[in-house]
Amino acid sequence: MFGLEWHSHKLMAAALAALLLSACGHSPLISGPNMPYGQSPYGQTGMDPYGQAYAQQPYGQEYGQQPYDQGYAQGYGQEFAQAGDQFAQPAYGAIPPEYGVTGDSSWQTEPGTLPAESYLPPDAAQGAPAAETSPAPIDRAPDPIPPAEFNRTSNELSILTYNVWGLPGILGTNRKARFERLGATLNAYDVVTLQETFSDEIAILNQSSGFPYHYRHDNSTLLKGGSGLYTLSKYPILTTEYVPFGHCTGIDCLVRKGVLLTRIEHPVIGPIDIYSTHFQSNNSAKAKQMRREDGNRTVQEFIQRHSAGYPVILAGDFNFLPEMDEYQDLLKRLPLVDVFKALNPGKPGYTIDPANPNRKGEGVPMRSDYVFVMKQAGVSITPLAADVVNREPVDGVVLSDQYGVSAKLRIQVKK
Repeated sequence: MFGLEWHSHKLMAAALAALLLSACGHSPLISGPNMPYGQSPYGQTGMDPYGQAYAQQPYGQEYGQQPYDQGYAQGYGQEFAQAGDQFAQPAYGAIPPEYGVTGDSSWQTEPGTLPAESYLPPDAAQGAPAAETSPAPIDRAPDPIPPAEFNRTSNELSILTYNVWGLPGILGTNRKARFERLGATLNAYDVVTLQETFSDEIAILNQSSGFPYHYRHDNSTLLKGGSGLYTLSKYPILTTEYVPFGHCTGIDCLVRKGVLLTRIEHPVIGPIDIYSTHFQSNNSAKAKQMRREDGNRTVQEFIQRHSAGYPVILAGDFNFLPEMDEYQDLLKRLPLVDVFKALNPGKPGYTIDPANPNRKGEGVPMRSDYVFVMKQAGVSITPLAADVVNREPVDGVVLSDQYGVSAKLRIQVKK
């Protein structure tokens, strides 16, 4: 149908190699030189994420929905269509009840004053065993030399989110060459959130990217794959925490998806909370319900528990389209702004494309990857740029079966 089934096929393949995932572990912090790469374009027809060359029907019409470029139908962000517009800052604690806030004010603690137990899910904080909690130990290099782009005076932050198609073992395709070249492209960003980093060969990316701080959450077992979530940062990592989704369906039950929080320390802005996730992948009615009632709820409660007063960026592969109920439900639960949509009104922003050689012509163009920022009192986030990236091969190598989404933000926090 949508092409979401492609994700299910990938996870089916990953499931066959679940035994290979038992020794993944956390990657050490490694810095390394940039590697040269080429820019030979491929897929000249049918692959522009801005929709210029597609022959398909208007985005979403074949599914009984209005085209994406009809603008914001509901939720937050209607007034943020132009680059550089500064977000209005409604009081976070005053979100109407219909947006899903339960009235629990415990998450509204001032930054830096959260008690230790507040970093745990409620069951763990009350003494009951939690399914999975962190913060796990942070892998950190001693006194790393920052990359050249490290800026100690700017209040801007650049971020990339990217599903890197890192299936393990014999099921992976050209991982070493892809990860080497992908790593060499990452130094333009301050923070990178990756999904599907199932293979330990993702360490190759560390060597070519040179990021001094990174955290890979590995919750794999002998019989189940892990979360596949990995965050890299030019700035120090203060803490991490991971929360698993409570339910799964189909092939997704053979991995352990969830949400990863990585709190970084920017030299000008201060702490910034980066949330990365990868939602359920297939298009069944049950999967849609889980994305809405489990995935969105988990994200909402996780952010509300930890991030009052901190700038919040939520990024990842959500496996839903802007027209779908899951997307609209997420924007009702939290005051989020879709950065690409705000800066590129009317543009589809496809991140999945049958013209990508790694997809072999399967599926239809669609958008499943997003960078969201959250509006809240005391925090001003101005989106400066957003784009769909990694659409071309590097040294003749196609980097993934999806494209990435990048964003540049100006962030100010009232002290």
